[in-house]
Amino acid sequence: MATNLLQGGGRVIQHANTSHAALSSGDLCLLGAGGPVGLVLEDIANNGTGSVMVGPIVVSTSVKGHNGSANAAVTAGATVYFTDTEAFCDVDTAQVPAGITLGSVASGATETEEVLLLPLVTAP
Repeated sequence: MATNLLQGGGRVIQHANTSHAALSSGDLCLLGAGGPVGLVLEDIANNGTGSVMVGPIVVSTSVKGHNGSANAAVTAGATVYFTDTEAFCDVDTAQVPAGITLGSVASGATETEEVLLLPLVTAP
């Protein structure tokens, strides 16, 4: 089980990993091109299947003070974004919305912060 899961309550789904790289327990991953972002609960080999929890959940993860083109502060309550080509969340709006940061990060810094991952939204 991922040790960086701080508050559960989300939904566990089976994820087929086609990212061309193994996923480790505690990693964030995209579930489809537009998200949502989930928390990997167990190691998943490339082309393997494993458990991923989707929000609403609170996780401890790396957040970088960067907006995609320049350093930028991340304030508590800000929407943070994720892409599977990077191992952190930031405020680059060109990426997929991941959740809401519960802490702040100085411009240019990378820190471990609590993030409320957004829930899986399905069309009616």
